[in-house]
Amino acid sequence: MNITAKTKYGLLKSVVTFPTYPNWIEMGNFYANIQSDTPALPSIFVEVQEDTMQVPVGMYSILSEMMLGQVKAYDAMVDLCYNYFSSWDLGLSHSKSIRNIAKLFSVSHQYVQQALSRLSKGSWLSRLSGLHKTSKFEMTHHNSVDGSVPLDKDGRPLKCAMPRGEGGIFERMFSGAIHWKAALIWILLKVHSDWTTGITEPISIETLRSWTHFGLSDICEFIRQLARAGMVVKLERRPHEAQSYQLYPKPPEHRTKRQPEQERTWRNMRAMGEWRYSFNEEYRVNVETLEVQYRASKQEPFRRASDQRRFVLMPKSIRSDFDMACEAYHELKTQLRE
Repeated sequence: MNITAKTKYGLLKSVVTFPTYPNWIEMGNFYANIQSDTPALPSIFVEVQEDTMQVPVGMYSILSEMMLGQVKAYDAMVDLCYNYFSSWDLGLSHSKSIRNIAKLFSVSHQYVQQALSRLSKGSWLSRLSGLHKTSKFEMTHHNSVDGSVPLDKDGRPLKCAMPRGEGGIFERMFSGAIHWKAALIWILLKVHSDWTTGITEPISIETLRSWTHFGLSDICEFIRQLARAGMVVKLERRPHEAQSYQLYPKPPEHRTKRQPEQERTWRNMRAMGEWRYSFNEEYRVNVETLEVQYRASKQEPFRRASDQRRFVLMPKSIRSDFDMACEAYHELKTQLRE
């Protein structure tokens, strides 16, 4: 017999009566260790992730800034949603309707527009095309003033592989199986887990509250949602220690080694005529005249940079790249004359 009821967050909760079996594990079910308050088996359970997506993590990432209180939880989740619909290496999003994004969050499109405005002001997103309705963005994976990026052991910008496809965290959210806040909590648990086993560090409800600013009772409800969806299982808790979880889908046993990204040097800066552009697109130098120009955002035109901007505010790495680009250009001109 099935009984359905609507929860506080608009999700249908099914309470199902099952026949008694001597061994739940023989049924292919992992619920042997779940507390009895979990009311139903998940409709979809994926034990091991088959496909993944890359989410920027570490210092200067949107999640790091959110945990420090610099970015709202909702804004961070909107950014991660656009990251889902993007090229994860280049950071170029697909063209998406703001109204369609709003439907995925079950909110008004105005809330999405407000979040995009705040993300743009914070230099997390730059609109490449479209206006108000359907837009394409360039995303900043690690938002640091001097261009610093944390790297993984393979020499690539630090990112965490999140499950994608059947059983994936965003697919569950998009289908309405879990609230977007529950999805964000799962992502935070994933970041603070062993990426080879899916077992989290001991994390208290109070810690999750400090990171997200959600209510304590709400966080407990979101964790129950994740448990009902088959995405978390509470592990045995040691005395005087916070709770650890087993996350599902788990990472595969054999991980694919990622190839190092091409190193960013002055040799592969974007060039247009005699101009060479910094990688953050805020500065450019004319290799013929040595003039340096600056713009605060990609929506503004370039203007001649002041001496203070050039020698005090401009990151040293950009100034070094410009110096080498100009030197190489003039050396080439000299060789051609000879």
